[in-house]
Amino acid sequence: FTIPLINGIAPKIAYAQEEEKPPKIGVLEALLILAVLWHVYSQQKEKPAKKEVAEKQISVEEKGFQAPAIAPFKVGEEVKVDKVYTIKNSWKITLSSYKLLKGGAVELNFLVENIQDKVAKAELNTSTYLTDKRGRKYHDIHISKGGKRDYIPNFPVEIKVIFSDLKEDIKAFALCLNFSAYILAENKWEGKELFFGPIK
Repeated sequence: FTIPLINGIAPKIAYAQEEEKPPKIGVLEALLILAVLWHVYSQQKEKPAKKEVAEKQISVEEKGFQAPAIAPFKVGEEVKVDKVYTIKNSWKITLSSYKLLKGGAVELNFLVENIQDKVAKAELNTSTYLTDKRGRKYHDIHISKGGKRDYIPNFPVEIKVIFSDLKEDIKAFALCLNFSAYILAENKWEGKELFFGPIK
């Protein structure tokens, strides 16, 4: 069977027939196509899982706003503060930390240091009190080693101050520490009200 040559038509038909043949795909090309298709399928499959995780995170954040009012305070957990007062280059009083105790009490840990060159007396007074944001004052206080006593130079003494019966809805408080100490250079006692806070 032959195709007659009419004005060059036969060669054109043969060329068209060759063009219509499907291209041949090698093994490497086939594997590459399969890899791309698998990647697209995997991405589509992961989207619902990511959306579910995001929804769970939003739910947790929303619940966080419903935490108890006293949430910043965890019973037994010591919180560092390191707030320092210096009185006439003679005394240094540091609120080093605090922690919430069971039964609605709070313990504040102080370091009192005589930075003079000789032994001198000082006292943490029981008129010290706490106050909260609502203006309520707390005077039920216990001070360890807080009475009038001698302090040797450059030897910090740890003193614990405990307040009882704090209200359950307290979110933050401030402390007014009444401190009296002897100033050797002036040969007299100095009384100070030292304010710490707000403590959250």
